[in-house]
Amino acid sequence: MHLENGEIGETAENILKGRVIKQEEQFIYFKSGELTLICSHTEGTFRTAVIDSDKIILSDKPISSSARNRTRGVVMDIRACGNLKGAVEVKIDAGAELKVRITERSMDELRIKKGSILWLVFKASSVRLF
Repeated sequence: MHLENGEIGETAENILKGRVIKQEEQFIYFKSGELTLICSHTEGTFRTAVIDSDKIILSDKPISSSARNRTRGVVMDIRACGNLKGAVEVKIDAGAELKVRITERSMDELRIKKGSILWLVFKASSVRLF
């Protein structure tokens, strides 16, 4: 949940079924479809990864950053975000379907349309495992 216009609202989430394929001292590698996520290390047996749609950054080219998750995807669909004025939800196939919430301005600046190839970037700590 998050605060929006003075009210508590729900953040759209990406809920991915999968499995842990590797564990290291600092990170867990979680596979869902053809997508491998790098997650902060925590103890447990996990079958689901959750990423809020507003925690993912889109770019039209690869970028260097401290974020562990950097993957390429293809835009499948774009739609308005219900009650969020000026926001859109971009559905992307990155080996698994991910939804990303951005502003209309960002969509226009990046010239995002169906079929566009984009880079998705997000931190390991943005992935919650259950």
